[in-house]
Amino acid sequence: MATGGVSFLRHPRPEAAPSVRRAVPRPGGASRLEQRDRDHFREYLKESPLFAKSYDFIRWLIPQTVKFPREQRFVLAHRLQATAMDFMECLYHATDKPSQTAALAQADVKLKQLRFYLRISHDLELLDIRRYEHASRLLEEIGRLLGAWKKNVTAGSPVEAQRNPS
Repeated sequence: MATGGVSFLRHPRPEAAPSVRRAVPRPGGASRLEQRDRDHFREYLKESPLFAKSYDFIRWLIPQTVKFPREQRFVLAHRLQATAMDFMECLYHATDKPSQTAALAQADVKLKQLRFYLRISHDLELLDIRRYEHASRLLEEIGRLLGAWKKNVTAGSPVEAQRNPS
């Protein structure tokens, strides 16, 4: 005995329905936690050219990979975007002193992967020569900044100081 419609999905009395608490947006549009995170991120961008250049690279990369053909969008484009995001996460992890060396080493691996994915994108003619050169220049500069940070960290580490007691 089916009744007409799907009344079992509706609450019999709307006034008796359980209330759903919704997040009320703050006047600034963000919660305190979100605002703190945004401010923290802006400080990284101001202090470190590596964070700023990496952020700019990701902002450039995502629109480029969206233009990839459908069959490559879910393979190569996804790998490029995910690796770029992972690289940025490694940089954030490197701001913590205890895991700094390991995070910088992981960031270096991610940078090498990015270079490989960009090269294969160019070889498959998914990126033209102009875009490939632009991306290569950006990654070269990011690599120099990352290398300088790694050198600075290893020069200041106690293990390195024990190896070079001069």
